[in-house]
Amino acid sequence: MGELDKFSCNDGEAVERALEVINEAGRFDAVLIAGDEPPNSRAFLREFAHRGAPTAKEMAKRFAQTNTPIHTFVVRDDPRTIKDFAELSSISGGKSGRFDGSAEMIDMAVMAMLAAIKGSHAIKSYMQKHRLTSNGVEFGRLLLEGPKK
Repeated sequence: MGELDKFSCNDGEAVERALEVINEAGRFDAVLIAGDEPPNSRAFLREFAHRGAPTAKEMAKRFAQTNTPIHTFVVRDDPRTIKDFAELSSISGGKSGRFDGSAEMIDMAVMAMLAAIKGSHAIKSYMQKHRLTSNGVEFGRLLLEGPKK
């Protein structure tokens, strides 16, 4: 098997690697991840990646220690992805939603951008002006208050 071939047989998204790079880049208020496959398994990482490479769940724990929530968006309907992305968000103090064009997804994306660009007052205003789903309300609360300790 060639060097590139071994990575074409991975069992998921390289979420763990993305989180590792983000973690090394510095401190962030939140992390947004979207994908259609679950993160790579520990077995895959042992076999094909650096043996000490952290799993996505291990990275989520690191982000939780710095109060940096990971908010995940699931593309399509893979039940493994839905489960794993919800766990990553939960571990880190974030929220998981669907990347499906729904009102919930749009609300979560808009509030994340408002938080970065205009701050908490813009999030509060958006939440007051729009009818949000319970997941949208919880996401807004997380942006305003941060993850529960």
